[in-house]
Order: sequence, then structure tokens, then C-alpha cells
Amino acid sequence: MISLADIRKEITIKLKSQFSNIKVFFDNVENADEAYFYVEFTPKAKTIDDIYTEHVIKIDIDYVLPEDNNGKIDRRKLYDSVQKIDMLFRPVLKVKDRAFTVLETSTNIHDDILHFSFELDFVDCLDDEEFSGIKYELMQILELDWEEDKNE
Repeated sequence: MISLADIRKEITIKLKSQFSNIKVFFDNVENADEAYFYVEFTPKAKTIDDIYTEHVIKIDIDYVLPEDNNGKIDRRKLYDSVQKIDMLFRPVLKVKDRAFTVLETSTNIHDDILHFSFELDFVDCLDDEEFSGIKYELMQILELDWEEDKNE
């Protein structure tokens, strides 16, 4: 099974590969004097049966720049980073032994913060260790009533 911690680790690695000097946060950030990424997950899960679960995880990545001496943000830096960030996650995001196809991303700049988002939509199943903890009653006797078709 893929965990949110696995996804968080891979997102951090991806962002650091292009923006090595910029910190990546998954918790609230207050009063930062440097540029940073803030990442937030919105997971949804739907049970299919005892073993399989359908997941949709919305991932929002905010890119925040510090203000200059005049209290302004250089929006060109935000626009210039859009394609770099998009290429990190699209078309495929690999997490552990899984490859997730990212079909669509969205980007907007609001309040001088770049908001980049996409969804991971996948079905996951229990691994052998988790599955072994589920107890099922096995069928004991199976009776069949079999008749051959005499016309054949």
C-alpha cells in the first residue's frame, strides 16, 4: 500500500531536485523570510471490498516568495516556475514501486502565491501482511447438481 508519507517523501524529493535551496513544508508556516513550498493533501477513500480501496488524493502545492524591500512580490519568478513544477509531476509521478499518471494539473496565482494542484486517482489493496490479519470462513462442502445435455 502507498501511504501519504510515501507520497510526501517523493514530492519533497521532486521539488528539491529543481528548487534545491527552497524549503518544503507540510505544516503551517508563519513569518517566513525566505521562499518556501507549502504542500497540503486532501485524501478521499472509497471502500470497494475488504481488500481494495479506491483513493483520490488532491495535492496542493503553494509556492510562496518573500516580499522585496518595497513590499512587492516578483510575479515573474512565480510564472517562470509554473512549467518547472508541472514537469516534475506530469505525466507520471513515481512513488515507491507505483507509477501514477497525472492527467491534469491546475495553476493560479492568488494573493501573490502560486497555487499548483493535481490529483492522484488509484485503487490500492492490502499487502500480504495486512491481508493475513483478515479472517475468512472457508467453504467446507460444495455440492453440485450436474446434468449432461443428451442432445449433444
